[in-house]
Amino acid sequence: MEIKKLAQLLLWICACLGSQAWALEIAVAATNVSVSPLVEVLEDPTHALSWEEVSAPEMAARFQPQSTNGEDFNVGMSASTYWLRFRLQRTTDTPNHWLLEVPYGNLTSLSFYAPGQPAVHTGSLFPLASRPYFHRYFVFPLDLEETPADFYISATSSYALTVPVRLHEAAAFAQKEHRDLALQYLYYGSVLALLLYNLFLFAGLRDVRLLLYSGYVATFGMGIYAGNGLGRLVLWPDSPRFDEIAQGALLCLATVFAAEFARVFLKTRSRFKVVDKLLLSSAVVCLLICAGLIASMGSTTAVSLLNRLFASLTVLTVFIILVACAKAWASGEREVRFFLLAWFALSLGGLVAALRAFGYLPTNGLTAYALQIASAIEMLLFSLALADSMHTERERMQQSLSAALATQKKSNDMLHRSEERLERTVAQRTHALSEALTSQKETLAQYVRFGSLISHEFRNPLAIVSGQLSLLRKEAELGTPRWEQRSRVMLAALKRLDALFEQWLRKGRLEGSLETIHKEPIDLCQWLRQWMEDNALATDHQIRLELAGGMHTIWADPGLLANALGNLLENACKYSPIGTVVSISIHRRPGQVGIAVADEGAGIADDQQQKVFEAFYRVAPEGPVNGMGLGLNLVKRIVEAHMGEIELASTLGQGSRFCIWLPHEPTAAQEPSTCTATAKPEFWS
Repeated sequence: MEIKKLAQLLLWICACLGSQAWALEIAVAATNVSVSPLVEVLEDPTHALSWEEVSAPEMAARFQPQSTNGEDFNVGMSASTYWLRFRLQRTTDTPNHWLLEVPYGNLTSLSFYAPGQPAVHTGSLFPLASRPYFHRYFVFPLDLEETPADFYISATSSYALTVPVRLHEAAAFAQKEHRDLALQYLYYGSVLALLLYNLFLFAGLRDVRLLLYSGYVATFGMGIYAGNGLGRLVLWPDSPRFDEIAQGALLCLATVFAAEFARVFLKTRSRFKVVDKLLLSSAVVCLLICAGLIASMGSTTAVSLLNRLFASLTVLTVFIILVACAKAWASGEREVRFFLLAWFALSLGGLVAALRAFGYLPTNGLTAYALQIASAIEMLLFSLALADSMHTERERMQQSLSAALATQKKSNDMLHRSEERLERTVAQRTHALSEALTSQKETLAQYVRFGSLISHEFRNPLAIVSGQLSLLRKEAELGTPRWEQRSRVMLAALKRLDALFEQWLRKGRLEGSLETIHKEPIDLCQWLRQWMEDNALATDHQIRLELAGGMHTIWADPGLLANALGNLLENACKYSPIGTVVSISIHRRPGQVGIAVADEGAGIADDQQQKVFEAFYRVAPEGPVNGMGLGLNLVKRIVEAHMGEIELASTLGQGSRFCIWLPHEPTAAQEPSTCTATAKPEFWS
């Protein structure tokens, strides 16, 4: 037993000497220290080794130094588990409490083993609660002793396997974190501002390039957001499987938008058909990879393979776009200069990121954030490219428009005179046709109404005469003819016909009178009293005359005015119940004097109030009141001939009020007459 223990001790000493493990001594002045120079690495392709086996003395010789120039550990795309070992100690006056940071979020599993402390198992597929610190990366507390101690880390990844190791004093770590987050917020704020700005531009301009660029900015920014660990921390904290594929899926979508944006911007469909097909194929494959990543959630091996495929395809897609840009530049498209610079910047950053992912470049602050730095430059150049392209297109459109306008002006000068003549001729003929059509429609409407009126008003008296003659014939055959009674009925019917014909003929006489109007000043107060005395109506209504005080002089043709007022008064009596009041009143407004006739009849519906002024129109042609439907039409024509207007206010069941407004034009030579308001209205019956 003692010999076995001695052999193990000698083996451990030899292993230590063979591995040349040196301890990193942390002094009091140190605050942020990179542990990468002292990291030793052991690859476990079978994932079978445990910490007890790895930390055994016989395994010490299998650890190999990973870096000779202080670079972070990076093996690119690898499916193996890697064990990292490093030895730390502190000086006497240095604090013992420190924080160990692994600033890389795409580690599927990460275990940390410190002497005398429980092992910590975490990673991107583990719950956030497994992390000792609530942080976007992985932070572990550790206590350093004055004697050297070995620390171990095991890690796997479905992306590039990078394990940067940093040691921080607690206060210094807080300050560094604030600086890092401030830079990240500046980047994402710029991305959000570009996104919103281009979306607003798209809403106004409807340029599909702006929409594709906005899609690219959104998906690429979200991909970087997921890759930096912020997506898991903020947006999907309880979805580790989605977090594993989020960066790859979002960057796949960003590549799709980038390829479509390049196709539209460079017009490859019409100019570079081979390049267009390649870009379209690249976009389709990226969509398939994105769908594959979503379908492969939970399969780390499949996700790793798809990420490798996407990294290779990205390099190819960027190369194709650069070739298309070079062709466009060579063909004289100077507006692609910013577009070419943008893709060159992105391709450079993507190339650095891809080479780092495959392990051909070391991992440091520049290579780790190469894609993010390049994307910020590229997005700015894309915005300049869009603005430059729009400016160039606008200049070309203006030049084309100027040339077209010049050509059009020459043509217009040649055709201008003939067009003017044609327009005048067309306008004259159109006006004549319009007037003829309007007149024809009015005449036709009058004939239709007149025919309807004739069929009703004339047919009834004639039917009465015919009926009385038939009765008289039968009575004569019986020897008992009643000549006097039959003659009286027929005479009444004939008088009714005579009145209708007289009203019709009066319309013709008044039309002739309207052609020669003889205006003279009329004092309405005196004229109305005289007119009421001269034209006493045999009616069963009370006629009330309301005369306001003051002088009311109008310029009008007395005969026509009497005709208009007579028609209004006659209608008011015909269409209101027996015994009701019909009032005639005088009103005044600036420049005009009004004569209103109001009754207490049935009133006129709103939809018929304009039609009642048409010739041969009657509200109730089948009603008991006789008439030709010409009275109000004549009143309106008389008023319009005097440069006046007529108003109608009527409510069903309450009566109607017609008001004639005529110009008030007093002369200096005319003696004003007075008309005082009476305490009671004057009545005529």
